[in-house]
Amino acid sequence: MRGLRYGLTVLVLVALGMSIGCPPARAQGAGKRILIAYSAISANYAQTFIAKEAGLFDKYGLKNADLIYLGGGSMVSQAMASGDVPLGMVAGSSLVPADLAGSNDILIATSVGTVTMSLFVRKDMKKVEDLKGLAVGVTRFGSSTDLSARYILKRYNLLPGKDVNVLQLGGMPEILAGMVNGAVAGGISSMPTSLKLKKAGFVELVDLGSLGFAYPHAGAAVRGAFLKTNREETRDFVKGLIAGTAVYFKDKEYAKKIIAKYTRTTDPYNYQARYFPRVPYTSREGVQTVLDELIARNLPKAKEAKPEQFYDNSLVKELEESGFISQVFAGIK
Repeated sequence: MRGLRYGLTVLVLVALGMSIGCPPARAQGAGKRILIAYSAISANYAQTFIAKEAGLFDKYGLKNADLIYLGGGSMVSQAMASGDVPLGMVAGSSLVPADLAGSNDILIATSVGTVTMSLFVRKDMKKVEDLKGLAVGVTRFGSSTDLSARYILKRYNLLPGKDVNVLQLGGMPEILAGMVNGAVAGGISSMPTSLKLKKAGFVELVDLGSLGFAYPHAGAAVRGAFLKTNREETRDFVKGLIAGTAVYFKDKEYAKKIIAKYTRTTDPYNYQARYFPRVPYTSREGVQTVLDELIARNLPKAKEAKPEQFYDNSLVKELEESGFISQVFAGIK
């Protein structure tokens, strides 16, 4: 366990040095840094990037917050469980199994409540069944890309790991590279990687977003211990995210600029806008979607678990009832 914690600490320190928007370490006494990890180079986290770049975390009380990128939701969940990172942007498919293993992380808001991913394949392939005997790339096992791949394959009567090999490649850039170099015949992607795959000549076979099933695809999570002792700071974190969503709709050009900075592409804006709610409650149905997949994979404890143990909507409810959400969204149709 000590070795795992040491490895994650090193990983977090390396990521902190490489992450976009992270200033140099502050001098002692300048204030404790609070790390917010995000799991994908994706416009799904646009409100998080905006909250950082526009100073909204600072404005609403979460001082000295820094973003770090850890490729794949399972890496974010592990870093949070180790104690190195108190706050994270992660999918339920990563948080729930980590919680079942004892991490005690909690979803406190869901900024994207359905899957916004697609299955892309080579242009010579016409249907999902053409993947039989081949490989599909995901970021990491247990991530939302992994859940999406398995959901699609089962929907088309293909067994993951038997009919189609599922390979973890690390992150969205690695999925793109794996598709281009032929390491995998298909891949699960989100914006903006989907745009890059289209430009590279690959074909979108399944748009999961069009299916509309409930699933906490992009959620804000907190370590249980941090929430108990830092409830006000955690609420400030949620305030920043909600205010970032409001800016997304109020200032389209600014939002596109920030998305481009973090994702290296310019225009997933219109696609993404349909998925961001004003009041980011986590749904019981969405968490149950994750549990159902884990039960199908015979994950210990999943069958006895209840969705309510993995999320807490009380902070969002407080902000809704106080009028904060109405205030920041004032003037937005």
